[in-house]
Amino acid sequence: IEMKNEIKKLLDEMGLEWKDFGTNETVSCDYPIYGYRAAKAVADGECDRGILICGTGIGIGIAASKVKGIRVCTCSDVYSAELSKRHNNSQILTMGARVVGIDLAKMIATHWLTAEFEGGRHQRRVDMITAIENGEELYNNSVLNLYDGIITGNSVSATNGVIAVQDRAVFNMYGGRICDNRSIAQIDENGTATGGYGGALYLGSNAVFNMY
Repeated sequence: IEMKNEIKKLLDEMGLEWKDFGTNETVSCDYPIYGYRAAKAVADGECDRGILICGTGIGIGIAASKVKGIRVCTCSDVYSAELSKRHNNSQILTMGARVVGIDLAKMIATHWLTAEFEGGRHQRRVDMITAIENGEELYNNSVLNLYDGIITGNSVSATNGVIAVQDRAVFNMYGGRICDNRSIAQIDENGTATGGYGGALYLGSNAVFNMY
């Protein structure tokens, strides 16, 4: 309760509106109830983000993460909290009142609240996390990886493959080979296929790569 009240004061100082989903008692309580309430409010668009506190931050974080569409970060340091927003677009921050002091908790919350999601390759990975949540299949046999235009990988043909495109890499494919012209599809730096068919990269008549 003490840490929560200090975080509420911090939100006031930052000019941010907030809602308190409980608890307001100092006696032992069932934290999943409050983790669910806050996470549901974020998932439904009632709130933009949520900060949850329990003894370690772990239990209430697990509860909140069970709400569909919610990405939780349980943090006890500033760096992880900030990167969880910049790279993972986390919507819920959880902290442990028995793990971090109030001053550190306020620093963690400040960095998390002021960080911005960077998108780009991180958006693709967040989309993969969402796909897992939706019960979709992800393939771990990534056959091509591009780093600044340099191609690494074992094969240019596979039934179920994933092309990972990093930074500003762009390449052309034709007949199963990398070439500079006669391209039938291009992949931009965000992993978006143009010139292909229905989001899949086609080589000749066979679709050999699925794009995520």
